[in-house]
Amino acid sequence: MPVSEESKRPALVIMAKRPAVGRTKTRLCPPLEPAEAAAFYEAMLRDTIESVARLDGVQLAIAVTPPEATEDFRSLVFPDAALLPVAGADIGDCLYQVLGRLLADGHPKAIAIDSDSPTLPVAHLRQAVDRLDEADVVLGPCEDGGYYLIGLKQPQPELFRDIAWSTAQVTAQTLARAEALGLSVALLPAWYDVDVAADLERLQGELASLPDEALRHTRCFLMEQVRRAGTVTSEKKVGCDDWVARIEAAAAKVSGSFAGVPDDAWLDVAEGSWTAKDVVGHLAAWSDLLLDGVEALVQGRADAVQTVDIDAWNAKQIAARRDWTVGQVRSAWDAALARALDLAGRLSREEIDRQSPVPWSDGPASPADVFDLWLLHIEQHHTGLAAWRARTRLGGK
Repeated sequence: MPVSEESKRPALVIMAKRPAVGRTKTRLCPPLEPAEAAAFYEAMLRDTIESVARLDGVQLAIAVTPPEATEDFRSLVFPDAALLPVAGADIGDCLYQVLGRLLADGHPKAIAIDSDSPTLPVAHLRQAVDRLDEADVVLGPCEDGGYYLIGLKQPQPELFRDIAWSTAQVTAQTLARAEALGLSVALLPAWYDVDVAADLERLQGELASLPDEALRHTRCFLMEQVRRAGTVTSEKKVGCDDWVARIEAAAAKVSGSFAGVPDDAWLDVAEGSWTAKDVVGHLAAWSDLLLDGVEALVQGRADAVQTVDIDAWNAKQIAARRDWTVGQVRSAWDAALARALDLAGRLSREEIDRQSPVPWSDGPASPADVFDLWLLHIEQHHTGLAAWRARTRLGGK
């Protein structure tokens, strides 16, 4: 049986659980309520998935516990991510099953990470893949004595047996077991997972130093918590959750279209004469144009809303970005999404629905109308990007 292109790549699997009120992240209660803790975990999981998807050259997988929750995760993952149902006596049993399955499927390396270390640098994941070239095991220790990552090249069932899981002894016991088995271990820098209130405070502090587009799901959750607590500033108004959800859904579609695709494939034609890089760059520029319009309407400056000759404007924007790198284009798109989410998250319902006369129409328009136009445009281009992805990535190019 031939080995698929996906199986030739190292596999990176996120160990995930179905968020359940009263069972998920209970050590965060308080300060969170049980329903909030479950929602917070889902936000961290979404950000972890998006972060891993940015790592080129690996096959993304999600291990789902309990197995019957697997279908619930379809909406959370990118099209080419594998979903692996798993049930075990403990986390060690689940890790053994999942890593063994991925190695048996032909992946040269299999790496498992947790789903509650959202700020873990992608560079640590790349280092884990690289360190397995020489070591038998790669381990990412947590500061609390557990580990956030383990990777193997061969199944090692004894590494997961008789370990005191969920204690401060996990990493030490695993290292001792590896030594007893004669396995070489490469250690990654220590990191932290978010388990208790102190970790939550640390995460909030770390988010303040990260770019606005980073960890958008976790950031939105925490912003909402601040608002509900009544400590929000006058500039942070009650957000429109329905618009936030629509923007997040559109973002997931477009970002999912290019997640993990090699940079050279971005220069392939995606729509008409436009490359994929042109399309995403266009979406970033178009987003800024329309979001300028949203802000102008909110501020009562409808006369400041730009009207443009679309064909001429498109040609100018494509030319201006022709020499941009793929990284620059992706950053511009991420920044546009972060801006849209910030707007939707801080505008009141009254502001987003308020009608004003506008220069491009005989009738009035609202920020909601502009958001609708923006999302429709994104959906139109997503169709072309999805077809491009199928040709370049999933088509085995």
